[in-house]
Amino acid sequence: MSAGLVGVVAGGMLVLAGLLVALAAATGFAPPQPMGPRRQGAGRVRFTRRHAVAAAAALAGFLWSGWVAVGLGAGGAVLALPTIFTAGASAAARVERRTAVASWTRRMADLLASGAVSSLDEALRRSAGSSPAVLRPHLEVLVTRMGPQGTGAALHAFGREFADEVADQVVLALSIRARHGGAGLAAVLKALAADVDAQVAMERSLQAETGRQVANVRWIVSFMLVMLVAALLFARDFLSPYSTPEGQVALGCILTIFAGALVWIRRLCQPLPGVRLIGQHQPVQGSRA
Repeated sequence: MSAGLVGVVAGGMLVLAGLLVALAAATGFAPPQPMGPRRQGAGRVRFTRRHAVAAAAALAGFLWSGWVAVGLGAGGAVLALPTIFTAGASAAARVERRTAVASWTRRMADLLASGAVSSLDEALRRSAGSSPAVLRPHLEVLVTRMGPQGTGAALHAFGREFADEVADQVVLALSIRARHGGAGLAAVLKALAADVDAQVAMERSLQAETGRQVANVRWIVSFMLVMLVAALLFARDFLSPYSTPEGQVALGCILTIFAGALVWIRRLCQPLPGVRLIGQHQPVQGSRA
């Protein structure tokens, strides 16, 4: 094979990798910045089942092709591709959870404003049975804890376990009412519910915009994988220059650029971390509900 043909193949693969980088940049991606205190052990890398599968894929790719670069590429694909091909699932789940929080908050406000309940504890018990399915198990545990632990501590545990920045705001408002008493909680909860609705609407709009970009990335990644596997199966002679040490280095550089684009896209698919309000303070003790 002529050196010019090898250059054409390498150039085509570099162009595909460049398209991935350009699509990621077109979404306006910026690396997320930590906005809260660093979690203990956040810098540790845990060995999971996916890492074991990636190691097995790397070994299988090397044994099948005889190329180190292909083995490393197979291992990297196992680590990165599942996140890319399931992109949007975590964002959709977060929207569902926050929609449930808004519905429950509005229900709590209606109960308190209408006078159908005489205390915050009663409102929590009444709202648990009619809450959205994604939130109901957490509220049932909250109601169970209210007796032995007190309303404030039970609310704190609920917020810590539900682990959502928007829910933290509602939990803190309820905790302050449980400790200090006072009027006006229904109006505060209605305002919080409206704020959550606005955030959910904004997140849906962002999902629709980034979803189109991620769909384009999936097509490019799929095309790249199909072409690479097909070439290894049916055009091995065409790729024979890559079997030399120099060719392995060149192929490794190309796959590294491609992997870097995938890592960038993976960061894009993950929601930015927000500020957690629950977990930074001691649970509120006592109740005047």
